[in-house]
Amino acid sequence: MEANQPAAANPAITFGLQALHQWRGVAEPGRSAASDAGCFEQETTERTEMESVSRFTQLPPVELGVRDESHARLRILFVCFACFAVMFHFDRSKTLIMSNLQAEDPLAVKVVKAIHSGEIEALQRLLVEYPDLATTRIVDAKGATCTLLHKAADWPGHFPNGARSVAIIAAAGGDASAPIMFLDSTKRDETPLHWAASSDDVAVLDALLDAGADIEAPGACIAGGTALDDAVAFGQWRAAHRLVDRGARTAVWHSSALGLMDRVEAYFAGPKIPPLYPWGDSKGAALDEVTIAFWCACHGGQRPAAEYLLDRGAKLNWISEWDELTPLDAAQRADATELIQWLRGRGAKSTKELSA
Repeated sequence: MEANQPAAANPAITFGLQALHQWRGVAEPGRSAASDAGCFEQETTERTEMESVSRFTQLPPVELGVRDESHARLRILFVCFACFAVMFHFDRSKTLIMSNLQAEDPLAVKVVKAIHSGEIEALQRLLVEYPDLATTRIVDAKGATCTLLHKAADWPGHFPNGARSVAIIAAAGGDASAPIMFLDSTKRDETPLHWAASSDDVAVLDALLDAGADIEAPGACIAGGTALDDAVAFGQWRAAHRLVDRGARTAVWHSSALGLMDRVEAYFAGPKIPPLYPWGDSKGAALDEVTIAFWCACHGGQRPAAEYLLDRGAKLNWISEWDELTPLDAAQRADATELIQWLRGRGAKSTKELSA
């Protein structure tokens, strides 16, 4: 190259200047009307480029050498990275990657409203406009974070188009097995399936399982166990039976509450397998599975199971630790008239009668 021939534009510096000029909204050196349309001209000398860089980095022009050129490239890359970080942090545009939204955030309010009102088109539009929304968590006042799929299964459940909402959110990337999480701890809580079970929302429950929800995921408010634990404890019988139909593992207390006599009998016929999530031993006493199963049979209004378990040593007037009710109280709450009469005939009493 002849001494008086302009040096070819350095691609690295040119790229950095493009980013800087586009971000700052100023004219780049060497741009013509054509380059304003998107064609960046390659006629700028390295000296001109360095002078341009110095206007942004406030560095004086220097004579270029190998070391100087390397430093210039590093400065340009640093400035470009800083600009990108600023835009990434503050730009609430379509490409923004979100992790958490406060519950009162307008976007959170809008998407939850779309889910709970069954506005499928509005939900789809938001998921397209904000591609990361399906994996975003919504933070409540206590610091608990849940997903959009939790909102689709939230109490009282049975929202319009609930199953369709679940399918759409899952297709957009929502995790059907994601647990409740907390900002100030490592604790993990219920999944959307737990919430659907607690709401007796079979349509949403099926949609979550179809989307890959783990039917045995822990986190229930009952013994930290599965969705079936929640369904049985809260008397959500349609959801409980559906979970069993879909393959949920049962303990003897589940089977007794649901009247699944073949499973109850199998418990006594084979080796006793400790329950995965024991329920009813919070005071540290030895777990009396037979009595707890008997109480659950009364809770579910299941006379055949109650009779079978009482004959095998269940305590008739045991008071539960979780709600201080006897089996008779549980049967009365379930409005199981025939079972109540049978229990009375065997000498069953209420907690109030026992404490009198």
